Parts: sequence; C-alpha cells; structure tokens
Amino acid sequence: MTSVTLSGACGNSPKNAFAEQVAIALVTADAEQLADWLIPDCVAIVSGDEEIHGREAALGALSDMLGRPDAVTIHHAITHGRTGAVNGTLTTGKTRIGFCFVLAFRTTKADSIAAFRLYRS
Repeated sequence: MTSVTLSGACGNSPKNAFAEQVAIALVTADAEQLADWLIPDCVAIVSGDEEIHGREAALGALSDMLGRPDAVTIHHAITHGRTGAVNGTLTTGKTRIGFCFVLAFRTTKADSIAAFRLYRS
C-alpha cells in the first residue's frame, strides 16, 4: 500500500482538494477511482509531446512510467477555472522523483478530467 501525505492546504477549496485526489489516483494507478474522474476519451501527455488517447491507454502509460510508489507526498494543489496543477514527490525504495500534473477539467465545476500532462524529474 502506498503511503500518502497530503499538502494540508486544500481545506477551503474543494477544487484544489479534488485536484490533489486526482493526482494521488494517477500516481497510484487507482483505476477504479479514475474510472469516475477521467472521461473515457481523455488525452494524456506523459512523455514529451506524445498524446495518448483514452482512459485505459493513459493509465497503462502512467503505470509503466511511474510503477507503484511506496510513498507520495503532495506539496501544492492549485486550480483556477478549468485548469489545475499538483506537484509533489514519489518515493520508491531509496529513489525519489519530483512530479507535476497539469489537469484540464472538463468543466469549471471540476468534477472530471478531460486531459492531463505529467512532468517528472
């Protein structure tokens, strides 16, 4: 099971809290939760500028790229309108990498994700 540390800064912003939960589900490849949040024909960019179309293909690419981290720490979750960003650190064994997801919400309600881009160090 992956240990999760939240930013602690999303108490007054449901959109920021949602973005934070989406990022956690993405890095842990929580397909069950993401089935509710990623639209079926979502677009993911996980390596360079290559677009991956479809929820299942996007989850497969993430899983291949990130594996199953031992720990996830969220540093910030920021949203505005139909866009959000979440950054943090993944730890697997003794290896730590930074990541950032830029999320495109389907609507300003921010209850589903139309596209996302992953940056990692």
